Amino acid sequence: MTTASFTYKVGVAQSAAEYIRILGDRAVPASAKMLALSAMLEKDLVDTDILFDAAYALEDEYKIRLTQQFLYLVADRQIKPRCPIGYVDGPRVDSIEPVDGSYHIWGWALDDLGVDRIILEADGTEHPEFRPKTMERPDIAHVFKAFGAEQSRLKSGFHFEIPVSLMAGSTHLITIRIWDREYRFRDIFSRQVHFLPPPT
Repeated sequence: MTTASFTYKVGVAQSAAEYIRILGDRAVPASAKMLALSAMLEKDLVDTDILFDAAYALEDEYKIRLTQQFLYLVADRQIKPRCPIGYVDGPRVDSIEPVDGSYHIWGWALDDLGVDRIILEADGTEHPEFRPKTMERPDIAHVFKAFGAEQSRLKSGFHFEIPVSLMAGSTHLITIRIWDREYRFRDIFSRQVHFLPPPT
């Protein structure tokens, strides 16, 4: 089936169930899935937070681009979900090489009421010893103008540094979870990550 055919299917779909089938169909190209997410927003068929979770959970070779497009679509329309949103910019692949004695995971997190904390889990266990550093993200502050105070948006970047001695040569399910000040949370990253040993 051609991309045009998929686009037609997206255009004529009427129910949330039809769109969910489109999102779950591996044969549907990423561009048509993006149209489906957009259409669901336009037609107010599904709660925005459910759409966010669907975007984060999509398993697709174009997942990175698709999730980014969805986030920027929401920013453009100034849609405010109830739970925090964010994005892990790196790593972009399923393995991490150490740099300067540490593995690095970084991204950004936003919430209209303010982000309370960002945690890292490995195989379902929180590691409070890994506390993220705050980074300035003027790009996020500019794009997501509807999300809280400008200073919060500017300080929305985070950066985890994991010592090589703790992870080298192992593989773990890494989850990044954002909590807001109302005790609501969202997992913005959950992936098996292989921590490559330092080069010899």
